[in-house]
Amino acid sequence: MQRILRRARCCVSVPAPAIIALAIIVCLTSTARGQILQRAIVIRDATVVTARGFVIENGDVVIKGGEITDVGRDVTAPLLSREIDGRGKTVTAGLIDVHGELGLTTTAVIARANVSSADAFNRYAVDELRSALAQGVTALYLPAGRAQGIHGLGSVIRLIPDKTSDAIGEVETRESALCLDLGSNATPVARSRMFVGVRNQLRAVLDYRDSRDEYLVALEEYQEALEEYAEKTDSGDDSKKKSDAESKKDPKAGKRKMAPQDPRPRRRRGGPRPGSGPSPAKPAKDDKKAEDDAPKKPGEVAMREDFEVILRALDREIPVRVEAHGTSEILNALALAEEFRIRVILEGATEGHLLAKRIADAKIAVVLTDIDTDGSRTGRDLRESADNGRLLRDAGVAVHVGSAGGRDAARFPLFAAQLAAARGAVGDPLRTVTSDAAKFLGLQDKIGSIRKGNAADVVLWSGDPRDPMSTVDTVFVGGRVAYEAKKGAQ
Repeated sequence: MQRILRRARCCVSVPAPAIIALAIIVCLTSTARGQILQRAIVIRDATVVTARGFVIENGDVVIKGGEITDVGRDVTAPLLSREIDGRGKTVTAGLIDVHGELGLTTTAVIARANVSSADAFNRYAVDELRSALAQGVTALYLPAGRAQGIHGLGSVIRLIPDKTSDAIGEVETRESALCLDLGSNATPVARSRMFVGVRNQLRAVLDYRDSRDEYLVALEEYQEALEEYAEKTDSGDDSKKKSDAESKKDPKAGKRKMAPQDPRPRRRRGGPRPGSGPSPAKPAKDDKKAEDDAPKKPGEVAMREDFEVILRALDREIPVRVEAHGTSEILNALALAEEFRIRVILEGATEGHLLAKRIADAKIAVVLTDIDTDGSRTGRDLRESADNGRLLRDAGVAVHVGSAGGRDAARFPLFAAQLAAARGAVGDPLRTVTSDAAKFLGLQDKIGSIRKGNAADVVLWSGDPRDPMSTVDTVFVGGRVAYEAKKGAQ
């Protein structure tokens, strides 16, 4: 049998270069297979709305591997690509809701700065999420529940469909903003107490940082002193060992010269009496002194995750979204922004028009989250002027529009932007919920516009999306088909 195997091995012997080539092919097989299976999609001859409203008539968009790989006219289609006829249709970036609540499992109190709304997002709330996709929405910002004070982190979700299940949505940014409510539905006294409590908490966080910094510096100094002390102790031990070694080498060294002994027996003085034990040893003075000289470790200041998150806001790494509707809440938000130099964004700002200049001077953006779409408001809601957004914008305030969740109006994010544009609060409504929204969320280099290298969050409309008669034809999120009008949501 062994002879047969040896003969067979000799018969199929392969040169070394061929073996290396075969190994490379085997290693690349999985990657090559993945690239081949990622079939490119080409939308042909459509009206393409690229970044900031620039339009390409009869343009093409190529999607592959989750990205937009080409945009222009008469682009070369990749091998085996799927082509979609876009004649008479419009291609835009996916719509972005800068303040929504779709998919949130609860609006209960989170009330911890280091907890993200992404943890409360339900990827299996398919009815809500499919409804959003059918409107052309591909990404949304989720606030951290509804609680007073500092109560969590808002996150950004992209509505990417899962490959193996019905789940929809992937977290794009877990820590998009720190959420703060200054008592939007509280009594005047409660609002005052809330403001004082938040102010004291921010000061406590700053004190925590000072204490923590001092502790870390002291700890570093302690470690250096400990190393020096160890070297010094080791040096002393070496000298003692050397002295002992010399004594052993020279028997006369280190011994006191003694007088000749008297041959008569002598009584030992100070010795232990019969039946008594040895005298207890007293600690050596040198050991006690060494113990006193040893460096002392500083008291630890434990790290707090919630305070560390708030520090990111105090260092202007993330903005602070403040829900504030009345003038007193808005003034309190402005005071916090001035005192602590934080990047405040006002959400709601129902009476913002009364303080428009002050908001503009503080360079604070506003997200309109509760637009009166049908004129049915009563009571407290009447405080908002129909021209609120326009007055804010005229004063120089950057105004954005969010759905605030719970709206059943078709295509609400774009519809709200159209309504805001009609009232003069924003400019181009389509740009408001695409490129402007992406920039507002700090994601302008990934989503919000049709350009090469951006994520393939793309919507194909039956016509001009600003026309109320136009509907969503197909939605791609991350290059995957998330919705098709003929088939429904995927």
